[in-house]
Amino acid sequence: MKTKLIYFLLLIPVLSLAQMQITGTVKASDGGILPGVSVVNLNTKSGAVTDFDGNYTINANKGEILQFSYLGTKTQDITVGDNTVIHVILETSTESLDEVVVVGYGQSKKRDLTGSISSIKADDLTVQPAVNAVESIQGLAPGIDVTADGAPGGSPVIRIRGLGTASAGRDPLYVVDGIILDNIDDINPEDIESLDVLKDASSLAIYGSRGANGVIIITTKQGKVGAFKFNVSAFTGVKDMLTSVDLAGPEDYQQYIMEQILGEGQDLATINAGIADFGPEYGIFDPSVPSPSRTDWFDEITRLGKIQNYNVSISGGTKKVTEYFNAGFYNEEDIIKRNDFRRYTFRNNLTFNITDKLTFKNTLLFSIRESNQIPNNVFSRAYRQAPIAPIYLEDGSFSTLNNENYSNAGHPISLIERTNDRSSMKQLTGGFTLDYKLNRNLSFKTHFGFTRRFQTVNTFNVNNDDLENSPDFDPDADPIIVLNTRKMQNTRWVHDFYGTYNKTLGGIHNVKVLLGTTTERIHNNTTLGGRYTGVPFGDFDFNISDGNITTIRSGVSPVRSLRSYITRVNYDYDHKYLLTLTGRRDGSSQFKPGHKWGNFYSVGAAWVVSDENFMSNVNFVDFFKIKGSWGELGNQNVSLQVLTFASDLNYATGPNNGSFQRVNQGSSITQILDEDLSWEVTREFSVGAEFKMFDNRLTGGFDYYNKLNTNAILQTTLEGTFGASNRPFTNLAKIRNEGKEISLGWRDKIGKDFTYSISGNFSYNRNELEEILTEANIQIPGGIIGQGSIQTKLLDVGQPIGSWFLATYLGADPQTGDRVYKDLNEDGTAIGDFADREFHGSPLPKYNYGININLNYKQFSLVARGYGIGGGKIYNGKKQLRYTYENIEQSVFDNRWTTPGQISYEPRAVGNDNRPSTYYLESSDFFRINNITLSYVFKNFIGLNRLRLYATAKNPFIFTKYSGYNPSLSGGEGTSDPTVIKGDPLGNTGFEFNAYPATKQFIFGTQINF
Repeated sequence: MKTKLIYFLLLIPVLSLAQMQITGTVKASDGGILPGVSVVNLNTKSGAVTDFDGNYTINANKGEILQFSYLGTKTQDITVGDNTVIHVILETSTESLDEVVVVGYGQSKKRDLTGSISSIKADDLTVQPAVNAVESIQGLAPGIDVTADGAPGGSPVIRIRGLGTASAGRDPLYVVDGIILDNIDDINPEDIESLDVLKDASSLAIYGSRGANGVIIITTKQGKVGAFKFNVSAFTGVKDMLTSVDLAGPEDYQQYIMEQILGEGQDLATINAGIADFGPEYGIFDPSVPSPSRTDWFDEITRLGKIQNYNVSISGGTKKVTEYFNAGFYNEEDIIKRNDFRRYTFRNNLTFNITDKLTFKNTLLFSIRESNQIPNNVFSRAYRQAPIAPIYLEDGSFSTLNNENYSNAGHPISLIERTNDRSSMKQLTGGFTLDYKLNRNLSFKTHFGFTRRFQTVNTFNVNNDDLENSPDFDPDADPIIVLNTRKMQNTRWVHDFYGTYNKTLGGIHNVKVLLGTTTERIHNNTTLGGRYTGVPFGDFDFNISDGNITTIRSGVSPVRSLRSYITRVNYDYDHKYLLTLTGRRDGSSQFKPGHKWGNFYSVGAAWVVSDENFMSNVNFVDFFKIKGSWGELGNQNVSLQVLTFASDLNYATGPNNGSFQRVNQGSSITQILDEDLSWEVTREFSVGAEFKMFDNRLTGGFDYYNKLNTNAILQTTLEGTFGASNRPFTNLAKIRNEGKEISLGWRDKIGKDFTYSISGNFSYNRNELEEILTEANIQIPGGIIGQGSIQTKLLDVGQPIGSWFLATYLGADPQTGDRVYKDLNEDGTAIGDFADREFHGSPLPKYNYGININLNYKQFSLVARGYGIGGGKIYNGKKQLRYTYENIEQSVFDNRWTTPGQISYEPRAVGNDNRPSTYYLESSDFFRINNITLSYVFKNFIGLNRLRLYATAKNPFIFTKYSGYNPSLSGGEGTSDPTVIKGDPLGNTGFEFNAYPATKQFIFGTQINF
């Protein structure tokens, strides 16, 4: 025994001398470096992965074989000789168009897909800095319409292949590492490895009643085998308004209001005398008398915004355990004073290879979101307020602005200093996955994911935030401060269990079968709400217990449950003829008995034409595939079918003798439910083609789709005799979306060091309410503004959802200067009333497009991206809601009617005109440069593996004819209120009044890899 041990110890140095350390660099055929290439010693089974610069290190003996493999390239086997430095060039593989994309409950090679999926990688997301990754995909793929919310921490609104519903949920489903989420506001873009957008029935049917609005699947980064790597990224920048509106200055404003007063037949001297009573700080409506106050209200409420973002990550591990950890911090000081947002994220992803067959994965994210928000109507106040009005009086108090002789716009600075919405959200999201491979053909996976969210919203304001403007204001009395508070909790979990069977028969028949079940539960709970008075003025951090509780609100919402059974069968013949069959059966607690269960399914097929023998001599075609699918998808995101009570319903009893009447407080059911309400069902048909040509330099695709929501949910109107104040939801309509998508890209190199790519995409969509499934003539109004007195939209058959229903404005009467409208009903009175209204398009764009350019020369890189929309209309509501003597735009003053016989589009100087008309309607078409980024990469710089420096201009230019602040509005921008529905087509979508303006950013950043 001792002798054997001695021989073994003597042999160790011999073996060590025989083994060599092999190093080298792996590049693509176009000269680009390839990080993440797998390098495996086939003899010893040891492995390594190339770093960010394509470098690798591995131990091997002479004669052993090293295998280099990377997605989208041909695998290379190289035998080790005498050289210890081996550089490798991996050629693009047409067989591996074999880029792997994520599909529902699995993965697939891109060439084997029968459905339409747009896959976006990490580098494409992070090249455009954003707090939300969805904003960064704008313009990168067809069929995806993203409306960004420029407010701090704002959530973009995304529509995939049109808007298929009017009153149900419109947002796509988000799946992050198998965890179901309503949005990805808490997902740090730095943590994302890939983002896949599922668009058609073949790819979506696996999500059944959740798939009608599309699905976005996000895969976060995982640790890779190898030494631990440290990465630091940071950027900082400034933010400013992208567009501005030229408002009338003091003299022009005074002239306009003087003409308005005289045109209304009022006495100018009396009104000016009333203003003079306020004090010497106030100007009067006489351009011959210079105003003592000249206030630029926008300059007073705005500042140069600031942005900061920092991330520190570590990743690596052994063959047994790998880890990825990242800590991120994002901070934004908005262009509105005292409007701020912060987000902290902490992610840890672990993978344990317990055995060769059993793998355990754990993902964990903890995030904190905090914001101080000023209401967005501060912009409309600054837009409307008189430029001759002072901010403060001589004693330092706010000026009096709201009165019958001046302006009804409100005091912008008072709103900022006397109002504050503070919200905070803490969220814990985690997932646990066990993956067991029984053999090479059969595997099982079980996954449990959860989300726990706590949110608090506190709104502080003076009971009347312009209290000083009240005629009864007592400057010696303490102001009444009010706090409204709301605390909410949300718990959600999902459990999946499924098995996957793969088998190849005869070398050419490939079968893959998925079978499983999934369960989900959601519990929203508003635990506490209250209204408090007696709050110390200006003390936004006071103890709630110190306040006087005037109202307590609390409530518990029902638990929502979903139980589903899923199956998918993929078959292909020699990877040339492809077939996908998908089915899902969903049971939801959302609906009443008899309507809880539904079946959803799809069939998809594809033909790889380029693999046919008759294509063998067509050398310029590398890949060509034709595909098509049909299926049924569902939308269960509808109002809960649960009766609720309304409280504080006061009623009086007994005689009213002028001094006493008994008032009783009670509660009652004030709503009616449709017992037959069920999920919406969308039937979709689509066909398309994909191609790669000229040695994969030219790529592209085309898709046509036709989607019909067969039982869209609408809110009906009931007669008052029903005793219900609500409008019940019921399945009432058919809504169709029909569209086309085109994408085209070219990539090539010039010489050794210069590579470039140019790509573009175009999407067209026609939206229409096709049918009302009832004999009743239902027309549903929308776009209600001005305390409910103005309706600008109407939902009607034959029109897009949320279409504008307006009087047609013809211009100013040449003799009087009054507005003239089209006399649609020919009753001889063209006054623009409801009978004279007609449809004038909708806020929904008919098409959108994106252009993307990438240039690389040695270590320099230039990226430029552009995005545009067309065919939609936007309503300039801030011009309409003028009361008393508020400001006007300079163009209105310059082009107004002033002289009899004058031909003018602008009417004479007038006050408020509440008639919704095309006078306020404009085209929402625009083309915007989304991103220009110039970067330089240092390699092996002062001990660093890689150092990247970059400068980014985000949204630096926009080309549009729209005269307002933002031609792209989803409605509800910049609010933390969870009750506000963003993207509601019958709400504020496409309506600019209290909307957040478009902004631009200039950013400098760095990425450091140790």
